Amino acid sequence: MKTIPAVILALGLLAGERAFAFNPQPDPPGFGMIGLCAGQSLRINVANVDLPALNEFPPGPCRVEIALYDELGNLLLPAVEKTLTAGRSTHIDLNGDDVLTRDLMRREVRPSVRLLSNTTRDGAGLLPPGPCRATVELFDNQTGRTLVTLGPDKPGEAAGFNPQPEPPGNVGQVAIVAGQVARLNAVNLPEPGRSGFPPGPCRVELILFNGDGAVLKSSTTILRPGEATSLDFAIPADATAAGRIPVRGVMLVSRAGRNGFPPGPCRTTLEVFDQASGKTSVVMAP
Repeated sequence: MKTIPAVILALGLLAGERAFAFNPQPDPPGFGMIGLCAGQSLRINVANVDLPALNEFPPGPCRVEIALYDELGNLLLPAVEKTLTAGRSTHIDLNGDDVLTRDLMRREVRPSVRLLSNTTRDGAGLLPPGPCRATVELFDNQTGRTLVTLGPDKPGEAAGFNPQPEPPGNVGQVAIVAGQVARLNAVNLPEPGRSGFPPGPCRVELILFNGDGAVLKSSTTILRPGEATSLDFAIPADATAAGRIPVRGVMLVSRAGRNGFPPGPCRTTLEVFDQASGKTSVVMAP
């Protein structure tokens, strides 16, 4: 009988150890735990990021179940079910003052968003659900300013099925208050020296929507390689009655010109910053 060399045996043992440590099933989409204190609220936003102008075509609306759990898996609020048409969003809030006591100054909370199927009364399936994005905000009750964001999460991917892939330009929703600016950025990533070769310049349309799917602001710009642009929506500092206004950003990219070159790879981010100091408090990407 042949003897197995020691080196090969050692490599086999290491490979087996790695195989044992490997997770063959990636973690499903979802949010982790986040601490909630008195004077703070936790908000779950869910938006159907399909463009309203395409609402007459598939996919259909998305039905979602939104819930908040404690560390033991108990519901902190009754679960809420909503049906969102293209461009529409919804949210639920959990006020820390309602779930904390003098003896409990901090509580761990798990946000949950579950995509439900679109069915008729007899249970027959309808159109596949529209593309949804969920985000979580932790904000100050007194000022309304967002302190922390999580997401965006794609609840539809829990079943491993994306009914209609969309370009990587949809950013989740976040709210701003008086004295804050929501800025949607776009950049054409290749270096300027490559401007004479494919990919070419890109035509970028930036759109900021509110929670009802109405356009707050929009702009169209042609970006050559290395160039960037931005679109701002601000609430004046003295508009204290405005409250928290939800804002969601979309970047649409198309070819610029008739040279036949595909558009350059563009990336977008959504920032929230203070008008007076210019300090950024939130940064979100698709």
